[in-house]
Amino acid sequence: MTFDLHMRIWLIWWNTLVFSCQHNPPQLIEMLMLLLATILLGTWLISPHWSYQALAWSYLIGVSASMWIREAIAPTYQARPTQVIAVLLFILSLYGFADLFQYL
Repeated sequence: MTFDLHMRIWLIWWNTLVFSCQHNPPQLIEMLMLLLATILLGTWLISPHWSYQALAWSYLIGVSASMWIREAIAPTYQARPTQVIAVLLFILSLYGFADLFQYL
């Protein structure tokens, strides 16, 4: 019985992923980059090596630029909050890169 439940959960997750890939690929890539940036920053907190931090901030700059451009080209009903989040992520990543200069 639990096997069926686990398979159903994985199937729902997989169908959601496929639906996202087909209907909004840029947003899926942005979410994956945000996930990778979060994982890298978590890894940096455990093992403070500057390369994890540099790659995470680079991902955040890419995500913020992608969000900004996506909303400028094809605005959605939530364009303003998305643009605000993009600007905040960009500012956060600039501060993160400023913090990296202590390792150079």
